[in-house]
Amino acid sequence: MPSRNGLEIRVDLKALLILAAVAVPLLLADVFFVLDRSRAALDAVVGDHLKAVAEVTASEISRYVQAKVVETGLLAAEGGLRQATEAANQNYRGLSEAVVRQRLVERDRDTALAARVLATPASAYLREYLALNLSVRRLVLTDSRGAVIGASHAPASYYEGEEDWWLAAFRDGAGAIHVGDVLYDPISRTNFVAVDVPIVSARRDRAIGVLRAIIDVEDMKPITAQVQVGAKGEALLVKGDGTIIGSRNAALLMKQKAEEMEVVAPLVAERASGYLTTSLKGGQSKFVAFADPGLSQAFPEVTWKVIVSQDLEEARAPISRVTNRALAMSFGGLLLVVALAAYFSIHRPHKLTDLEAVTTHA
Repeated sequence: MPSRNGLEIRVDLKALLILAAVAVPLLLADVFFVLDRSRAALDAVVGDHLKAVAEVTASEISRYVQAKVVETGLLAAEGGLRQATEAANQNYRGLSEAVVRQRLVERDRDTALAARVLATPASAYLREYLALNLSVRRLVLTDSRGAVIGASHAPASYYEGEEDWWLAAFRDGAGAIHVGDVLYDPISRTNFVAVDVPIVSARRDRAIGVLRAIIDVEDMKPITAQVQVGAKGEALLVKGDGTIIGSRNAALLMKQKAEEMEVVAPLVAERASGYLTTSLKGGQSKFVAFADPGLSQAFPEVTWKVIVSQDLEEARAPISRVTNRALAMSFGGLLLVVALAAYFSIHRPHKLTDLEAVTTHA
Protein backbone atom coordinates (compact mmCIF):
# COMPACT_ATOMS: atom_id res chain seq x y z
CA MET A 1 0.00 0.00 0.00
CA PRO A 2 1.47 3.40 -0.99
CA SER A 3 2.06 5.78 1.88
CA ARG A 4 1.88 9.56 1.88
CA ASN A 5 5.61 9.96 1.24
CA GLY A 6 5.69 7.37 -1.49
CA LEU A 7 7.08 4.58 0.65
CA GLU A 8 5.49 1.21 1.08
CA ILE A 9 5.83 -1.04 4.19
CA ARG A 10 6.00 -4.71 3.42
CA VAL A 11 5.97 -7.16 6.32
CA ASP A 12 5.76 -10.92 6.08
CA LEU A 13 4.13 -11.82 9.41
CA LYS A 14 4.98 -15.48 9.14
CA ALA A 15 8.63 -14.72 8.49
CA LEU A 16 8.68 -12.25 11.37
CA LEU A 17 7.20 -14.74 13.81
CA ILE A 18 9.50 -17.52 12.62
CA LEU A 19 12.48 -15.21 13.00
CA ALA A 20 11.39 -14.25 16.50
CA ALA A 21 10.72 -17.89 17.45
CA VAL A 22 14.21 -18.88 16.33
CA ALA A 23 16.28 -15.82 17.21
CA VAL A 24 14.96 -15.14 20.70
CA PRO A 25 15.59 -18.66 22.09
CA LEU A 26 19.06 -18.58 20.55
CA LEU A 27 19.67 -15.22 22.16
CA LEU A 28 18.46 -16.50 25.51
CA ALA A 29 20.61 -19.62 25.21
CA ASP A 30 23.63 -17.46 24.46
CA VAL A 31 22.84 -15.22 27.41
CA PHE A 32 22.48 -18.21 29.74
CA PHE A 33 25.73 -19.69 28.42
CA VAL A 34 27.66 -16.47 28.99
CA LEU A 35 26.17 -15.99 32.44
CA ASP A 36 26.93 -19.59 33.39
CA ARG A 37 30.55 -19.18 32.32
CA SER A 38 30.72 -15.89 34.20
CA ARG A 39 29.31 -17.49 37.33
CA ALA A 40 31.82 -20.34 37.07
CA ALA A 41 34.62 -17.78 36.70
CA LEU A 42 33.33 -15.85 39.71
CA ASP A 43 33.10 -19.06 41.75
CA ALA A 44 36.73 -19.80 40.95
CA VAL A 45 37.80 -16.30 41.99
CA VAL A 46 35.81 -16.43 45.23
CA GLY A 47 36.98 -19.96 46.02
CA ASP A 48 40.64 -19.09 45.41
CA HIS A 49 40.27 -15.99 47.55
CA LEU A 50 38.73 -17.91 50.45
CA LYS A 51 41.41 -20.59 50.13
CA ALA A 52 44.09 -17.89 50.28
CA VAL A 53 42.47 -16.41 53.37
CA ALA A 54 42.38 -19.87 54.98
CA GLU A 55 46.04 -20.46 54.11
CA VAL A 56 47.14 -17.11 55.56
CA THR A 57 45.12 -17.71 58.73
CA ALA A 58 46.53 -21.23 59.07
CA SER A 59 50.02 -19.83 58.64
CA GLU A 60 49.39 -17.34 61.45
CA ILE A 61 48.15 -20.13 63.73
CA SER A 62 51.27 -22.15 62.93
CA ARG A 63 53.55 -19.18 63.60
CA TYR A 64 51.80 -18.53 66.91
CA VAL A 65 52.30 -22.09 68.13
CA GLN A 66 55.89 -22.20 66.87
CA ALA A 67 56.59 -18.93 68.66
CA LYS A 68 55.33 -20.45 71.91
CA VAL A 69 57.54 -23.48 71.36
CA VAL A 70 60.58 -21.24 70.88
CA GLU A 71 59.60 -19.12 73.88
CA THR A 72 59.25 -22.17 76.11
CA GLY A 73 62.49 -23.62 74.75
CA LEU A 74 64.38 -20.45 75.67
CA LEU A 75 62.93 -20.57 79.15
CA ALA A 76 63.87 -24.23 79.50
CA ALA A 77 67.47 -23.33 78.65
CA GLU A 78 67.71 -20.82 81.53
CA GLY A 79 70.65 -21.72 83.73
CA GLY A 80 68.83 -21.44 87.04
CA LEU A 81 66.15 -23.92 86.00
CA ARG A 82 68.77 -26.36 84.77
CA GLN A 83 70.66 -26.14 88.04
CA ALA A 84 67.48 -26.67 90.05
CA THR A 85 66.68 -29.74 87.96
CA GLU A 86 70.17 -31.18 88.33
CA ALA A 87 70.03 -30.64 92.09
CA ALA A 88 66.65 -32.41 92.30
CA ASN A 89 68.00 -35.37 90.35
CA GLN A 90 70.85 -35.75 92.86
CA ASN A 91 68.28 -36.69 95.50
CA TYR A 92 67.79 -40.06 93.80
CA ARG A 93 71.43 -41.09 94.01
CA GLY A 94 72.02 -44.16 96.14
CA LEU A 95 68.33 -45.04 96.37
CA SER A 96 66.85 -48.25 95.08
CA GLU A 97 64.22 -48.11 92.37
CA ALA A 98 61.61 -49.39 94.82
CA VAL A 99 62.32 -46.58 97.27
CA VAL A 100 62.27 -43.95 94.53
CA ARG A 101 59.01 -45.29 93.24
CA GLN A 102 57.46 -45.24 96.70
CA ARG A 103 58.49 -41.65 97.28
CA LEU A 104 57.09 -40.54 93.93
CA VAL A 105 53.66 -42.09 94.35
CA GLU A 106 53.40 -40.65 97.87
CA ARG A 107 54.15 -37.07 96.83
CA ASP A 108 50.50 -36.13 96.38
CA ARG A 109 49.78 -37.29 99.96
CA ASP A 110 52.37 -34.96 101.44
CA THR A 111 50.36 -31.94 102.60
CA ALA A 112 53.49 -29.90 103.29
CA LEU A 113 54.96 -30.53 99.84
CA ALA A 114 52.97 -27.80 98.10
CA ALA A 115 54.40 -25.08 100.30
CA ARG A 116 57.95 -26.37 99.83
CA VAL A 117 57.67 -26.59 96.04
CA LEU A 118 56.11 -23.14 95.65
CA ALA A 119 58.78 -21.63 97.91
CA THR A 120 61.74 -22.78 95.77
CA PRO A 121 63.80 -20.27 93.76
CA ALA A 122 62.70 -22.09 90.60
CA SER A 123 59.03 -21.44 91.40
CA ALA A 124 59.78 -17.80 92.16
CA TYR A 125 61.52 -17.43 88.81
CA LEU A 126 58.58 -19.05 86.99
CA ARG A 127 56.14 -16.64 88.65
CA GLU A 128 58.27 -13.66 87.66
CA TYR A 129 58.42 -14.92 84.10
CA LEU A 130 54.65 -15.36 84.06
CA ALA A 131 54.11 -11.78 85.20
CA LEU A 132 55.99 -10.55 82.12
CA ASN A 133 54.49 -13.03 79.65
CA LEU A 134 50.73 -12.87 79.96
CA SER A 135 50.10 -15.30 77.09
CA VAL A 136 51.39 -18.14 79.30
CA ARG A 137 48.96 -19.07 82.07
CA ARG A 138 50.93 -21.62 84.10
CA LEU A 139 54.39 -23.18 84.23
CA VAL A 140 55.45 -26.50 85.75
CA LEU A 141 58.99 -27.84 86.11
CA THR A 142 59.76 -31.53 86.74
CA ASP A 143 62.90 -33.53 87.29
CA SER A 144 64.04 -36.67 85.48
CA ARG A 145 61.46 -38.81 87.27
CA GLY A 146 58.48 -36.55 86.68
CA ALA A 147 58.40 -35.06 90.18
CA VAL A 148 57.27 -31.42 90.23
CA ILE A 149 60.12 -29.30 91.61
CA GLY A 150 58.88 -25.86 90.60
CA ALA A 151 55.58 -24.28 89.55
CA SER A 152 54.02 -20.88 89.04
CA HIS A 153 50.82 -22.14 90.68
CA ALA A 154 49.95 -25.10 92.84
CA PRO A 155 49.66 -28.01 90.36
CA ALA A 156 46.91 -30.63 90.37
CA SER A 157 49.55 -33.32 90.94
CA TYR A 158 53.13 -33.31 92.19
CA TYR A 159 54.06 -36.42 90.24
CA GLU A 160 53.70 -36.34 86.44
CA GLY A 161 56.04 -39.19 85.49
CA GLU A 162 53.22 -41.44 84.25
CA GLU A 163 51.39 -38.82 82.21
CA ASP A 164 51.46 -39.19 78.43
CA TRP A 165 52.65 -35.64 77.88
CA TRP A 166 55.59 -36.09 80.23
CA LEU A 167 56.62 -39.41 78.71
CA ALA A 168 56.43 -37.87 75.22
CA ALA A 169 58.63 -34.92 76.19
CA PHE A 170 61.17 -36.79 78.32
CA ARG A 171 61.34 -39.84 76.04
CA ASP A 172 63.58 -41.91 78.33
CA GLY A 173 66.18 -39.15 78.42
CA ALA A 174 66.30 -38.55 74.67
CA GLY A 175 64.02 -35.52 74.99
CA ALA A 176 61.55 -34.17 72.42
CA ILE A 177 59.32 -31.14 72.12
CA HIS A 178 55.69 -32.06 72.64
CA VAL A 179 52.60 -29.99 71.86
CA GLY A 180 49.26 -31.49 72.77
CA ASP A 181 45.72 -31.00 71.58
CA VAL A 182 43.38 -28.58 73.32
CA LEU A 183 42.53 -29.70 76.87
CA TYR A 184 40.59 -28.30 79.80
CA ASP A 185 42.48 -27.06 82.86
CA PRO A 186 40.37 -27.42 86.03
CA ILE A 187 42.70 -25.13 87.99
CA SER A 188 42.49 -22.05 85.75
CA ARG A 189 39.14 -23.17 84.28
CA THR A 190 40.35 -22.51 80.78
CA ASN A 191 40.90 -24.52 77.66
CA PHE A 192 44.58 -24.69 76.96
CA VAL A 193 47.35 -25.96 74.75
CA ALA A 194 50.41 -27.31 76.53
CA VAL A 195 53.94 -26.93 75.20
CA ASP A 196 56.29 -29.43 76.84
CA VAL A 197 60.02 -28.92 76.37
CA PRO A 198 62.82 -31.06 77.86
CA ILE A 199 65.36 -29.53 80.20
CA VAL A 200 68.70 -30.70 78.83
CA SER A 201 71.99 -31.22 80.60
CA ALA A 202 74.81 -28.70 80.42
CA ARG A 203 76.48 -30.92 77.84
CA ARG A 204 73.20 -31.01 75.90
CA ASP A 205 73.47 -34.76 75.51
CA ARG A 206 70.39 -35.88 77.45
CA ALA A 207 67.15 -34.70 79.00
CA ILE A 208 67.19 -34.19 82.75
CA GLY A 209 63.66 -32.84 83.24
CA VAL A 210 60.66 -31.27 81.53
CA LEU A 211 59.20 -27.76 81.49
CA ARG A 212 55.46 -27.51 80.79
CA ALA A 213 53.87 -24.24 79.61
CA ILE A 214 50.10 -23.83 79.65
CA ILE A 215 48.76 -21.46 76.97
CA ASP A 216 45.16 -20.24 76.99
CA VAL A 217 43.35 -21.08 73.75
CA GLU A 218 41.61 -17.69 73.89
CA ASP A 219 44.94 -16.11 72.96
CA MET A 220 44.58 -17.60 69.49
CA LYS A 221 41.03 -16.39 68.99
CA PRO A 222 42.01 -12.94 67.59
CA ILE A 223 43.71 -14.68 64.67
CA THR A 224 40.42 -16.10 63.43
CA ALA A 225 38.20 -13.32 64.79
CA GLN A 226 39.93 -10.69 62.66
CA VAL A 227 38.99 -12.47 59.45
CA GLN A 228 36.08 -10.70 57.75
CA VAL A 229 34.69 -12.19 54.54
CA GLY A 230 31.70 -10.19 53.39
CA ALA A 231 28.88 -9.65 55.87
CA LYS A 232 28.32 -13.31 56.79
CA GLY A 233 31.63 -15.06 56.20
CA GLU A 234 33.94 -16.16 59.00
CA ALA A 235 37.02 -18.19 59.83
CA LEU A 236 37.04 -21.15 62.20
CA LEU A 237 39.89 -22.96 63.93
CA VAL A 238 38.70 -26.51 64.54
CA LYS A 239 40.06 -29.71 66.02
CA GLY A 240 40.38 -32.84 63.95
CA ASP A 241 36.92 -33.98 65.03
CA GLY A 242 35.36 -30.68 63.99
CA THR A 243 35.05 -29.15 67.46
CA ILE A 244 35.40 -25.38 67.17
CA ILE A 245 38.45 -24.09 69.03
CA GLY A 246 37.81 -20.46 68.20
CA SER A 247 36.05 -18.08 65.84
CA ARG A 248 34.43 -14.68 65.85
CA ASN A 249 31.11 -16.12 67.01
CA ALA A 250 32.01 -19.28 68.94
CA ALA A 251 34.44 -20.62 71.49
CA LEU A 252 35.54 -24.05 72.61
CA LEU A 253 33.54 -23.75 75.82
CA MET A 254 30.37 -23.90 73.71
CA LYS A 255 31.40 -27.37 72.55
CA GLN A 256 30.07 -26.69 69.06
CA LYS A 257 31.12 -28.71 66.04
CA ALA A 258 31.59 -27.15 62.64
CA GLU A 259 29.30 -28.74 60.08
CA GLU A 260 31.67 -27.47 57.41
CA MET A 261 34.36 -29.84 58.70
CA GLU A 262 32.19 -32.84 57.85
CA VAL A 263 31.82 -31.54 54.31
CA VAL A 264 35.52 -30.93 53.64
CA ALA A 265 36.78 -34.01 55.52
CA PRO A 266 37.30 -36.08 52.32
CA LEU A 267 39.36 -33.27 50.76
CA VAL A 268 41.31 -32.60 53.96
CA ALA A 269 42.65 -36.14 53.84
CA GLU A 270 44.00 -35.55 50.31
CA ARG A 271 45.40 -32.03 50.25
CA ALA A 272 46.65 -29.23 52.49
CA SER A 273 44.14 -26.65 51.26
CA GLY A 274 41.20 -26.29 48.92
CA TYR A 275 37.59 -25.20 48.61
CA LEU A 276 34.16 -26.34 47.45
CA THR A 277 30.55 -25.21 47.30
CA THR A 278 28.04 -27.17 49.32
CA SER A 279 24.65 -27.15 50.99
CA LEU A 280 24.70 -27.69 54.73
CA LYS A 281 22.10 -29.64 56.65
CA GLY A 282 20.16 -26.50 57.49
CA GLY A 283 19.73 -25.80 53.79
CA GLN A 284 22.25 -22.98 53.68
CA SER A 285 24.52 -22.99 50.62
CA LYS A 286 28.11 -21.94 51.22
CA PHE A 287 31.58 -21.62 49.83
CA VAL A 288 33.83 -23.58 52.21
CA ALA A 289 37.62 -23.29 52.07
CA PHE A 290 40.12 -25.02 54.34
CA ALA A 291 43.82 -25.04 55.12
CA ASP A 292 46.10 -27.13 57.32
CA PRO A 293 48.48 -25.21 59.61
CA GLY A 294 50.92 -28.11 59.14
CA LEU A 295 51.48 -28.59 62.86
CA SER A 296 50.60 -32.28 62.84
CA GLN A 297 53.83 -33.12 61.01
CA ALA A 298 55.87 -32.16 64.08
CA PHE A 299 53.14 -32.61 66.67
CA PRO A 300 50.84 -35.51 65.72
CA GLU A 301 48.20 -34.63 68.29
CA VAL A 302 47.61 -31.17 66.80
CA THR A 303 45.32 -32.03 63.90
CA TRP A 304 43.77 -28.57 63.68
CA LYS A 305 42.32 -27.09 60.53
CA VAL A 306 41.30 -23.59 59.51
CA ILE A 307 37.95 -23.27 57.75
CA VAL A 308 36.75 -20.12 56.00
CA SER A 309 33.16 -20.01 54.76
CA GLN A 310 30.89 -17.52 53.03
CA ASP A 311 27.23 -17.61 52.10
CA LEU A 312 26.88 -18.65 48.46
CA GLU A 313 24.17 -16.12 47.69
CA GLU A 314 26.24 -13.30 49.14
CA ALA A 315 29.35 -14.33 47.24
CA ARG A 316 27.45 -14.57 43.95
CA ALA A 317 25.58 -11.31 44.42
CA PRO A 318 27.48 -9.43 41.64
CA ILE A 319 26.74 -12.03 38.97
CA SER A 320 23.19 -12.47 40.26
CA ARG A 321 22.45 -8.81 39.62
CA VAL A 322 23.86 -9.07 36.11
CA THR A 323 21.88 -12.27 35.51
CA ASN A 324 18.62 -10.69 36.59
CA ARG A 325 19.22 -7.65 34.41
CA ALA A 326 20.16 -9.75 31.39
CA LEU A 327 17.10 -11.96 31.81
CA ALA A 328 14.88 -8.92 32.18
CA MET A 329 16.28 -7.42 28.97
CA SER A 330 15.95 -10.73 27.09
CA PHE A 331 12.37 -11.34 28.10
CA GLY A 332 11.62 -7.68 27.52
CA GLY A 333 12.90 -8.04 23.97
CA LEU A 334 10.78 -11.14 23.47
CA LEU A 335 7.67 -9.35 24.68
CA LEU A 336 8.46 -6.41 22.41
CA VAL A 337 8.69 -8.70 19.37
CA VAL A 338 5.40 -10.38 20.28
CA ALA A 339 3.79 -6.99 20.83
CA LEU A 340 4.99 -5.72 17.45
CA ALA A 341 3.77 -8.86 15.72
CA ALA A 342 0.38 -8.46 17.36
CA TYR A 343 0.25 -4.80 16.42
CA PHE A 344 1.10 -5.41 12.79
CA SER A 345 -1.39 -8.24 12.65
CA ILE A 346 -4.22 -6.09 14.01
CA HIS A 347 -3.43 -3.11 11.80
CA ARG A 348 -2.62 -5.12 8.70
CA PRO A 349 -5.59 -3.98 6.57
CA HIS A 350 -4.72 -0.31 7.04
CA LYS A 351 -0.97 -0.12 7.50
CA LEU A 352 0.64 -3.08 5.90
CA THR A 353 0.87 -4.64 2.48
CA ASP A 354 1.33 -8.37 2.64
CA LEU A 355 4.06 -9.64 0.34
CA GLU A 356 1.74 -12.27 -1.11
CA ALA A 357 -0.82 -9.59 -2.01
CA VAL A 358 1.83 -7.44 -3.66
CA THR A 359 2.98 -10.39 -5.77
CA THR A 360 -0.60 -11.15 -6.87
CA HIS A 361 -1.29 -7.56 -8.00
CA ALA A 362 1.93 -7.45 -9.88
